[in-house]
Amino acid sequence: MTLLTIRPSAQVRARFAPSPLAETVATLVLVGDPTPPAGGRDWLERHADALGEITADRTTYALVCVLAASVRPPGFLLSVPPMSGATFDDELAAVEATPLMRARRDLLRATGIGLPPVLEGDDVVPRIADALRMVWNRLTRHDWERREAAFTHDTAQRAGRLDAHGWTRALAGLGPAVRWLGENRLHVAQREPVHAEVRDAELVLVPCGLGVSWYGVHTSGTHTITYPTRVADAPGGDGLDRLVGATRAKILRTLRDPTTTSQLAAQLGYSLATVSAHLSALTGARLATSERDGRSVRYWRTQLGDALVEAQST
Repeated sequence: MTLLTIRPSAQVRARFAPSPLAETVATLVLVGDPTPPAGGRDWLERHADALGEITADRTTYALVCVLAASVRPPGFLLSVPPMSGATFDDELAAVEATPLMRARRDLLRATGIGLPPVLEGDDVVPRIADALRMVWNRLTRHDWERREAAFTHDTAQRAGRLDAHGWTRALAGLGPAVRWLGENRLHVAQREPVHAEVRDAELVLVPCGLGVSWYGVHTSGTHTITYPTRVADAPGGDGLDRLVGATRAKILRTLRDPTTTSQLAAQLGYSLATVSAHLSALTGARLATSERDGRSVRYWRTQLGDALVEAQST
């Protein structure tokens, strides 16, 4: 267990915030956990094929081993997300900017037993960044919108309870993972015992939907606690969502009238690259078509696309 003494000067700086990077790192922590939590075991079973392909990568597998051997994750892999709107690219950029010597120090401090050979080279930082991006793209990204909504709701509720009622109420419902013991003491469930004091520093509490919890200190000096929170199972959605994916289905529904890529991105809140990729797939499947209009290219549904959308609306 980890026992933290959180001084009043740190308590007033405590905040809650979701982090896509933390959820991505939690995936690797879960993979390397010999006794994963119940919800985590179900998740591992559902994604066994993708996880097998991901851990076939030498760097990713080495990172799983490092995290499994660590009392707490290396500091440069921890996130200090903003109050809201953290993006994976922004958080990964902070990882990529880590100086080599600091990354090595954090990795060795985390394990205390040396590193796998693949993580000993001068390219260790970009290697780890590439591994994290692969995990994000293959697993975390596809479900992040739903998880972020659940995390945002959870963090807003807990922050409100903290302001109004204090730590006991703010951390209610987290079971044995994270508990307020009174007298400025907080317990975090971890494999190895750690006693630490948080004094005159920022404390960020980050929700995790994979049942994982940990305490760590970011290289900036910010203390972070990742705590498990429940994310409701993904709804079945309609047949169109299941057939082509939720994002692609949303774009297809929007293509009732001729629309440009920029208009779709602005309307739906996706990046231009995301919209372009999905439009390419939809036109390739003959569910949408396009025509150049001056400098713009406009897209709309074909008869097949109309029929598919209408069939799912009845």
